[in-house]
Amino acid sequence: MNSFYRIASAAALMIIAAAIPILLFSGIIRIPFTKIPVFNEKTEETNPVTDAPPLTEGHTGESGDHPVTVEPPKTAEPPNTGDIIVLSGAEKVLNALTKESGIMTVTDSRFDPAKHILVLADTSEWTLPDEYSYGKNIREFFLRSDKKEENLQTVITDEPAVHPRMGFIFVTYSEGKVSLIYNDGSVIYDAIPEDLVFMGARDENDNPVFKQGKKYVYYSAESGEFKPSSFNPDKDYRGIEFDYPSYYGKTNNDINRTVSGSNYWGFAKADGSGVVGSGWRYRGAYAFRDGFGLCWDSKNRLHIHNDSGTEKFTDINLLRPEHDGIENLGHYMFEYGLMRARLVTYDPKGNIETDREVILGKNGKEYHIAPDYNVVSYSDGVFLMEKNGLYGYMSHTGEWLCDPKYTYARPFIEGLGVIGYKDGRKGIMTVSGEWAVELAFTEITDCSGGVIALYDNTTGFKVIKKVDIAHKTEEKQ
Repeated sequence: MNSFYRIASAAALMIIAAAIPILLFSGIIRIPFTKIPVFNEKTEETNPVTDAPPLTEGHTGESGDHPVTVEPPKTAEPPNTGDIIVLSGAEKVLNALTKESGIMTVTDSRFDPAKHILVLADTSEWTLPDEYSYGKNIREFFLRSDKKEENLQTVITDEPAVHPRMGFIFVTYSEGKVSLIYNDGSVIYDAIPEDLVFMGARDENDNPVFKQGKKYVYYSAESGEFKPSSFNPDKDYRGIEFDYPSYYGKTNNDINRTVSGSNYWGFAKADGSGVVGSGWRYRGAYAFRDGFGLCWDSKNRLHIHNDSGTEKFTDINLLRPEHDGIENLGHYMFEYGLMRARLVTYDPKGNIETDREVILGKNGKEYHIAPDYNVVSYSDGVFLMEKNGLYGYMSHTGEWLCDPKYTYARPFIEGLGVIGYKDGRKGIMTVSGEWAVELAFTEITDCSGGVIALYDNTTGFKVIKKVDIAHKTEEKQ
């Protein structure tokens, strides 16, 4: 009898041991990830940022633990099912989305699942291209430290044939024709006139700006026509060159950046009651936000003022980033009590001796980045982190939204981040770490003006929109 029980017990243990990998793989059993600190405040004293909790607690130096690299999952071959139709992952995601109907208000506000939903757009008024791309997007810029022609920087990427930009959709076809579509799906131009150029900027009323000939214009959805815009390239510059949402780079108090007749910048009260600080003596300024305003001088040195006009952090040297591309999001203002900063030291002759990136708190404290991590961008309160060529998202609170295990990631725009595998599936994540769109598409554009283009070989192009829940049930007139 004892031998029988021993044999039965051994058999039971073997069955359990064999089942554990299956349960782990299926997700029935979950092993929680350990929270891994990446940031650590430089000073030993406890002095948290006023508007945001410390990113981490404890030491994160050379001896600290770090996330384990996870290889991308292997894509299994679909089973042979005879005449049964097997939907691709992309098709399943699209089928689960609410379809656009009635009047749905598209918004470029930061995505909030309590206020917004993503819907599958109605594209019946225009034709979706067959291929993902018919050409290249070439972006050229000089680094501020060296504007010699031989040091021109060039970034070349595939230009998506369906390209959302600030609420418009630029559609390129194989024959070279480019159509202009509005975010409600209506066709503005079947073929865009050659003299109409999109500027990728907004005027003082947040209208996306085009240039037609020598004049700046904007599109009025109410009249269906282009009208003159008050756009001023200097006055309306928001500090970075990308298709930014309407809320980006604007003051959130009663202090505005202003320019003098001699093109020097400073800050002044919105009611005209007076200049803040030392007056107009800077070559440029970013919007005054979260109690601080950033200006720069003729040598691109940053000067940070509080709302009483006092210059802060005068014991350190800060410079503007080398260029104004989307890669430098986070350098232009404090957000949730933190900002990216370029910290430099000089030798006795005034030449730059050291030049490194830091995370700066509103209390002037520096937050160190663990040696094997790089900050790629900071926007919507989310750091895009890179380690050994792998990417992950981390909240300003120090919590991982997703571990650095992906080979492709984009900065958060409008509260949504595109992340996944460079030569595989991509999805869209929210600032809470939830999947707004699961890993199912080979290409996904950044959210721009509340519009996103999805592409997969099984579905071709599809367009989704970020809409206000409160307006999604109204009927078209």
